Amino acid sequence: MKLYESSNFFFNYSSVLDKQNFSDEITFQFILSNFPKLPNLFLSFSMGVIWVCPVIIFGIVSVLISKKFIKQLGILSKSFLLIYFIGAFSVLIAWQGRDVAFGQRLLLGLVPFCTIRACELQNISKNIKYYIYPSIVSTYLGYLYFYSSDVLTLRKGKTLWNTVVGYTGEDYFIYLFQNLLNPENILSILSRNIATVNLFHFIKFENIIVYFEGFEFIPNDKIFALSELAKIYYETSTGYLVTINLLIILFCHFFVKILTVENNE
Repeated sequence: MKLYESSNFFFNYSSVLDKQNFSDEITFQFILSNFPKLPNLFLSFSMGVIWVCPVIIFGIVSVLISKKFIKQLGILSKSFLLIYFIGAFSVLIAWQGRDVAFGQRLLLGLVPFCTIRACELQNISKNIKYYIYPSIVSTYLGYLYFYSSDVLTLRKGKTLWNTVVGYTGEDYFIYLFQNLLNPENILSILSRNIATVNLFHFIKFENIIVYFEGFEFIPNDKIFALSELAKIYYETSTGYLVTINLLIILFCHFFVKILTVENNE
């Protein structure tokens, strides 16, 4: 697999392990010895779970404090639920950001269950929304600004496991909050979302550069890049774009409907 124009993922894997002082054997003792690193995985500004996927945190909290839900489960169901969570985190601990560090995606299997459970928190505590909504906003901004500048991207640095790799999100959310109002970043994110694709596809702008003549603080290369993207968006198949928009709308509709029904039960 190629990332950033070079082979990284599982490329010369044994040498990568040697450089990071990893054993080529993953044992039960190895996994247990690394469980103390989990707080960093959850809370770190370097793309910790609380920032990139807070629904997992809220889902776990819901399971722990929802007595009604726990009582409904039999011994076998409780055992499978425990294995479900332990299995996900064990894989992540075994991975530990080797090669490329965005290993948090290995927890995506927990998201559907945790999302439904997180909805239950509204019934347990009305004040939970003051924690959930800010988390949703920060997470959305984190993904929206991803790859918008040299610091808001994956680059060489320390992982959540204290290893150094070629591509990691070290201190990503610190840089995010520092660069929220940076004009270059804002221009970058505006050029890479479905709303902008729709705008430039259905409305043709002959010369976008003239609209930015008064904005001397924005580099010309960024404006030129937006102009080139506008041409690509305009030439995109209308049928394809309409299909994508419909799929987005349908997904959002049914997803919200599922969560609403679950929350009202």
